[in-house]
Amino acid sequence: MEEQISSGDEEIDREFRERLQRRYADLSRVRKVKLEELKTLGASAEPTEDKELLDELPRLAANLATVGEDLQRKLFDAFNLELRYRVDTHEVLIRITVKEDNLRAIKALTSKIADPPGGDRRPMMFPLF
Repeated sequence: MEEQISSGDEEIDREFRERLQRRYADLSRVRKVKLEELKTLGASAEPTEDKELLDELPRLAANLATVGEDLQRKLFDAFNLELRYRVDTHEVLIRITVKEDNLRAIKALTSKIADPPGGDRRPMMFPLF
């Protein structure tokens, strides 16, 4: 504002500076409020680790290639399976999230895998890339 080009009318220039300062102050207040909201959201959104929940998961030795695709998808959904492939390094990040809400579904699905109806355990074919 020190290097502002004058309009030739001191009153107009003063009004411009005042309006600019008011607008800047308003935006600064809004920014502070939004930053506080972000801090609050960030603190409440952090997941808690419940290691006891892992003890409740069923343990099962099974070859997922012998499980039907529909059951596989349901199991992957129940575990919130996430795969991220990095082409440049040929690395895959595999992440699952176990939520207490999904524990019942996970137990039911693993029970179906352990004892499938009719003993149907056809191998599933995966396309090679």
